[in-house]
Amino acid sequence: MRLKSVWIEVQVITLSALNSFVVNPGNEITMQRRILSNRRKAFTLIELLVVMAIISILASIIFPSFTTAREKARQIACTSNIRQLGLAVFMYTEDNDERLPNASHGDTGNAQGGWVYYDSFVGGSSSAHTVFDVTKGALYSYLKNKQIYQCPDDSVVGNSSGLSYSINSCTQGKDAITGVGLTTGDQLSIFKSETDTALFCEEGSSLDAHGSTDDGYYYVNGGDVLSNRHSSGSVFVFVDGHAKWYNALSGPIASSSIYNGGDTTLNCSPF
Repeated sequence: MRLKSVWIEVQVITLSALNSFVVNPGNEITMQRRILSNRRKAFTLIELLVVMAIISILASIIFPSFTTAREKARQIACTSNIRQLGLAVFMYTEDNDERLPNASHGDTGNAQGGWVYYDSFVGGSSSAHTVFDVTKGALYSYLKNKQIYQCPDDSVVGNSSGLSYSINSCTQGKDAITGVGLTTGDQLSIFKSETDTALFCEEGSSLDAHGSTDDGYYYVNGGDVLSNRHSSGSVFVFVDGHAKWYNALSGPIASSSIYNGGDTTLNCSPF
């Protein structure tokens, strides 16, 4: 009898355990919830396609804005550079009887004394380019920074030639220095409107309007072309020192009044 009672107790305990872990509906529901929860962690194909479509739409909206912002930043940096060139000219005139710096033109570039210096001239119609040594120019002592002479957007020619800007020929030439290859900068007193007369501009190339200057001298009546690397426009600094962007095909650029300030008596063709 004792053994029988023990056997009955063992059976009761076993059945109780089975009911608790197998038959209990609560445990079964818990396991089902865990399975469903694991299944819900994965995305369906349709959900992934929807997410990819949203990302593509956002990219098409945001990326052009990034490109525009980057170009605007480069234009601002270029404007700062050309304004600093104008400031250097202002300091130069204070040291040189109110006279603008001299300039080289074309194949006369190996003459020192101009605002910028180059050893040999390579015309803008060539795929090669002139190489400048700005440290030998008359303005470098006021700037002490080669990067100021280069526009950030002039990444091909300017970065290898060392120069992106040109002086306006209308500010030169009433007293050309014969036999030396330089034009003499005009005195400030001859300008009727310093605020309307360009001092420096971004010269382009006949091969590429996004190109760069071949001699640091913008010959107004000599067939030189402006760069349009900044949103189809170019940055100028004027004799009074202010800098501004202009569309390359309209406004004062199209009428050429930006070069002589409306004063037709200025000699813009010194050679």
